[in-house]
Amino acid sequence: MDFIRQNPFRVLGLNGNATERELQKQIGIIKRYAEIGKMKSFDYDFECLGTLFRSSENIQLASNRIEQAHKKIFYALFWFVKNNQFDEIALNNLKNNQKNKAAGIWSKTLKKEITGKNFSSYLNLSTLCLAFSAVGEQLYKKDLKTGISLKGDLIYSNYFKDFSVLVTGNKIASDPIEISKQFVDEIIEFLKPYLNKKKGISINDLLDLFSTFPNSIQKYISTKFTDTPVSNIENKIDQAATKRKEDPGNADKFGKVIFKSTKRDMILLGELLGESNLQYQMIANKLANEILQCSIDFFNKHRGENGEFDPGHDAIKIVRYADLIGATGHIKDKINETLTSIQEWINDAPNRKKQKIVADDLAFVMAQLQTYQTLPHTIENSDNLIVSCEPKLIEIQKKLGSNDDLYLQVSSAVVTYALGMIIEVVNTLQLSLQNNPASFLIEFPGTISFAVSVLKKLEYFDMTDEVRGRYSSNTNTIVDIASQLKTLPGYIHSSSSSSSGTLLSHKHGKQTNKGQSYSSQVSSKSSSDECYIATMVYGDYNHPQVIVLRTFRDEKLLNTMPGKSFVNFYYKVSPYFVKICKNQKYINQLIKKLLDILIERVK
Repeated sequence: MDFIRQNPFRVLGLNGNATERELQKQIGIIKRYAEIGKMKSFDYDFECLGTLFRSSENIQLASNRIEQAHKKIFYALFWFVKNNQFDEIALNNLKNNQKNKAAGIWSKTLKKEITGKNFSSYLNLSTLCLAFSAVGEQLYKKDLKTGISLKGDLIYSNYFKDFSVLVTGNKIASDPIEISKQFVDEIIEFLKPYLNKKKGISINDLLDLFSTFPNSIQKYISTKFTDTPVSNIENKIDQAATKRKEDPGNADKFGKVIFKSTKRDMILLGELLGESNLQYQMIANKLANEILQCSIDFFNKHRGENGEFDPGHDAIKIVRYADLIGATGHIKDKINETLTSIQEWINDAPNRKKQKIVADDLAFVMAQLQTYQTLPHTIENSDNLIVSCEPKLIEIQKKLGSNDDLYLQVSSAVVTYALGMIIEVVNTLQLSLQNNPASFLIEFPGTISFAVSVLKKLEYFDMTDEVRGRYSSNTNTIVDIASQLKTLPGYIHSSSSSSSGTLLSHKHGKQTNKGQSYSSQVSSKSSSDECYIATMVYGDYNHPQVIVLRTFRDEKLLNTMPGKSFVNFYYKVSPYFVKICKNQKYINQLIKKLLDILIERVK
């Protein structure tokens, strides 16, 4: 321990509280011996502390070091003083290499509290313990701990000023914190060869040596050890970020390197600061985020490539490195989200392999679905979508099998979109009937018939159980509507896939049931004749709504040629219509709704 063995007071052969006169006299003696090539020995050489060499140079250096009062206090702190008879007896034992006896004498004078009589025992015993706390490579932690604790007791006692007076001869102001920092610096310098060595001391143990010192000193020690690792880690982060941006394709390697190269520094910071410490968490988050970004950039760089290389497994290893850092807050959440995302990518590898096998066919189907999203929703477009995609779906099925999930999902997507267009058309047409009742007679039946023919094509497509259920439910509803419409007289139904939608037409002047022909002549029916359909719907010949319709017939329709033709046609077909539709609940509800709209307009 050089700050004791090469202490200026030892070099000059004096105790720590020697007067200025004694100091100058001693220097003169040493110089005279030096001039004739000899070295004078003194009582305070304490041979048990090791060999001491005196030269003109180190004599002058020693003299300069204790020239100022505050420096004299500091160096005396690491030496011995003589303040009472106990000190004199102990020092005499030490002169005779009886260090254990000297230690015993000073130990007996120690009390629970420092006093004006024993403060020198605290100083002297602590110096002795520190002097023999290390021999060669062996460190004696108990002596080291005792020496440091006793020094701290003295520095932060009310008698430290008495020590200052004893050394300097005047009451100078000494700052305990500044003295402690100088003391800490000397101890750390002394312990550097022993730090983190097998027979040495860890940094945590070093911090524990100063457990009796104020928190500010604890923080001062931590800072001395944290500045370097923090700086190292931040430099490694900057280096990795630069390389990652320049070469994202190899970012996984940079992430691995930075994790391994900062591991020791992070462990050291964890030991010094504790993982809950804010400074530790900040540097941990910064490091984890850079490692994570290395993984993300690497993954994104390679995931879109068409080669055989799959970045998933390499990328997730780097994310797990980031997770080991112990990040908190949003960085931890980001790590978890990335782990989940990349794991899903890894799990989806078989599916991607299948997609590659059917890439062209799959791309065609997806392109068709995207194209038809921009086109009007019509039955014809639904049919065209089915016709265009069916050959490609057959190819996909051949390559993957009819039970393959990817194939079923793609096929189901086509069915879903085609079915959706049909449903939208039917629903829209039913709603439009409220504004244009005549379309019921012209457009609706043909559209329903066309829809049924297209739906039958979808029946043979493979689809998931969920889509199959939705397809069956909607198809049954539309087929039921078509079945009811087929029972209406006067309509011709076609199974053609024509886009015109005109599958129901009137045959004027052609032979109908019972050989009668439709004529433009008005029949002889009077205003008292029955309104067959209206009476069927409203249930009473004298219902107010039926009366409104009869009035409209007599006052409006029969006064025009088109009106007369319609009335004539109506009385020809309505008896048959009533006979067929009498018990058809759905048709009756629809007709009633249409008649209500018509009546509101003719009132």
